[in-house]
Amino acid sequence: MTNNIPLAPEAGSVWLLKSVRGTVGTVELVEIDQPSFKCRFAPSPAWADFSDLFENQARVVDQGIAAEAGAALKAVQDLELILVPVESGGQTIRPSIIQIRGDRASFRY
Repeated sequence: MTNNIPLAPEAGSVWLLKSVRGTVGTVELVEIDQPSFKCRFAPSPAWADFSDLFENQARVVDQGIAAEAGAALKAVQDLELILVPVESGGQTIRPSIIQIRGDRASFRY
């Protein structure tokens, strides 16, 4: 019997982080620290269109502002982000949570 459960991505996997509004940047997996996948992030030329949402999300999380956390998370989720593999045969991922802080990103799916 063959199962259709996708394998976890490996370190070095590279994706384009895309939104319904355009390409956010490139994400390269550095390490897996379950449940998070820790990555390097390189912004696309359109990063300015997205940076405020991610900076606000990081601020709310860092300051523990529970009253704003839901709205900040939803604003990022509303981007309908997907990770599209750069190499053929890679796995497309729809992250449930993603954070970007400078040149670092982490996601869960």
